[in-house]
Amino acid sequence: MRDLWLDLRFGIRSLLRTPAFTAAALATLALGIGASLAIFGVVDGVLIRRLPYGRPDELVRVWPAGPFSGELFDQLRERARTVEGLSAVERTLVAFLEGGEPEELTANRVTPGTFATLRSSPSWDAFAAEEGRPG
Repeated sequence: MRDLWLDLRFGIRSLLRTPAFTAAALATLALGIGASLAIFGVVDGVLIRRLPYGRPDELVRVWPAGPFSGELFDQLRERARTVEGLSAVERTLVAFLEGGEPEELTANRVTPGTFATLRSSPSWDAFAAEEGRPG
């Protein structure tokens, strides 16, 4: 234990004698640790942690090559034989008004049945029964 204490004192005195090197070493360590944490955060969120849906390994996301209409979605839903459920999500801008000035927010509009497809439920009553009807 005494040797460890002597080595530690020697190392600290050496670092104090060369402040430029000490600063460069500490900056390099800080950047390395920060970069490692950032990369781990992305890998954990994208590859390691499971999606919060029932049977997430069965979910498939498809992007259309061109414009996507409600009629095309209805045709796809009627003809789909290899999937259990089909839902559509549209990103849109909405105005949110609370008190003073309206604020523009990005929102997702989903088709009725989206939460059943995901085997999930919203944390609030998302849809009224009449919202699932055409028009």
